Amino acid sequence: MICDGCNNEIGNFMNEEMVCPFCSKDLSHLSGDYVENKTSMQPSDSGNMCLESNKKVYAKKIAPISTFCFMLLQIVFFVPIVNLLFLFALSFKDGVNENIRAFARSFLVWYAIICTALLALIVALLIKRYPIDLFYWFTQFKSIINSIPDF
Repeated sequence: MICDGCNNEIGNFMNEEMVCPFCSKDLSHLSGDYVENKTSMQPSDSGNMCLESNKKVYAKKIAPISTFCFMLLQIVFFVPIVNLLFLFALSFKDGVNENIRAFARSFLVWYAIICTALLALIVALLIKRYPIDLFYWFTQFKSIINSIPDF
């Protein structure tokens, strides 16, 4: 079932009051005797199907995440190679908590911005014909550091 107020799919997340869980619009005019579920159809006392398990799944999917969980995710996201696996899995897999999904997608956006900026810098250096030799850059940095007077 799709809410005509916000156009969200709400087939599995319908509540007993027949209101959209996203925009709180009254949807009693859209339903028949049953609200469709992916797994089964069971009538409830009010003639509408509203399984408690669907409510629990939806509540778990939008539940707030603890500070410890965010800290743990940040640690995992900074480990090379492992971070990409977790970022893509958490960003695009169904059934992941919406807060974790948004957090993982924000890290993906930051990685995309950083990679694009580094690629643009390398292209600019190649166009200007600056040396990209790391030894050259380290020696330049070392000479700058050595030119700082001691106090």
